[in-house]
Amino acid sequence: MIRPLLPLLALIALLGCSLPLAGPGGGESWYAAEIAPILGESCVSCHGETKAKGGLRLHTPDAIAAGGSGGSIFVADDPLSMRTRILSPEDDLDHMPPEGKPQLSAAARAALVAWIDAGASFTAAAPGRGAVAQGRRSQSKPAPALEPEARDALHAAHVHVEVIDPDQGLLYIDAGAVAALPTEQLIDLIAPAAASVGELSLRGVPEAGRILAKAGPWPRLQVLDLTRAGVDRKGLNAAARGGGLEELLLIGATLDEKALEKVCAIDSLREVHLWGVELPEEVASSLAERADLIVNRGEVTPPPAVEVEAEFVFGKPPVETKLPAVNAVCPVSGTPVDPAFRIVHGDEVIGFCCPNCPKTFWNDPAAHPVERIAAE
Repeated sequence: MIRPLLPLLALIALLGCSLPLAGPGGGESWYAAEIAPILGESCVSCHGETKAKGGLRLHTPDAIAAGGSGGSIFVADDPLSMRTRILSPEDDLDHMPPEGKPQLSAAARAALVAWIDAGASFTAAAPGRGAVAQGRRSQSKPAPALEPEARDALHAAHVHVEVIDPDQGLLYIDAGAVAALPTEQLIDLIAPAAASVGELSLRGVPEAGRILAKAGPWPRLQVLDLTRAGVDRKGLNAAARGGGLEELLLIGATLDEKALEKVCAIDSLREVHLWGVELPEEVASSLAERADLIVNRGEVTPPPAVEVEAEFVFGKPPVETKLPAVNAVCPVSGTPVDPAFRIVHGDEVIGFCCPNCPKTFWNDPAAHPVERIAAE
């Protein structure tokens, strides 16, 4: 049965489903404007007025506040709370909506989580436009502390663990150095920290997708490095379910078209790196259509040349000189010198028969001795 996450501040008994819910100042509340439509589209077919699985109805504020047969659905850290269920992997038995049913979009999931973390009020005004996507992490409560035993296990396995946000308790975990460890072992090592991970690197891990699907949920994950890793759609689903994934590195990753399609559908994503990944035309077009997404495919266009140096052609010296050549015979061909083709070599002016001989001479002057005109 669905049980609880954050305690509601009060039961709003006077608000019925037929009455519009107003926020402070008479404006529409966050619940009425955004949360009720999400619940109506994704939840009330099984938890509504005519059907109430687990004794839970989600079609009115009164019904939501009453909870289900297990009590409130907003009890902090309850493994079967509404928040935990919508963030759990899709194939988890407790995941909601259940596997096989239409799933919440990343944006809808992020909105529900932010609403719950803010107190699940039915009357509070909606946050500013874009606040959920841009400031979700700052609105949520700090991450749970990593148990010492779990941290010690990660250290012992040479998995890098670092606190990157002391205020929020967020961690950076890098398993790239131990990518060859068995997948199940990596799952067991990383899973206890998943709720606190803000940045995760699974570089080179062959079954990174399976780890993401099994070790989550990842409610605070923002940066995910899957360089040269094995990735599938289910893993990306799990990584994106928290609604805060902003940067994804897939450089040289192994992933199929379904996984690439999932990349296009991650609403929270702001930057994706796809060097060395072959994109089907349809996927490339979908990515290009997203004005809010930076797509880095490693295609570097060289800047235009500031200046192009002209090709050097041996011939008449660029600077006119009145000095005569010290030779009458070309040192290369042995034919008479043409005064038009002279170069300065050392402290002498040497003449040649044509524009090609100076180049030969410069390559190896010692092989072409100059027969100087005898002084009179």
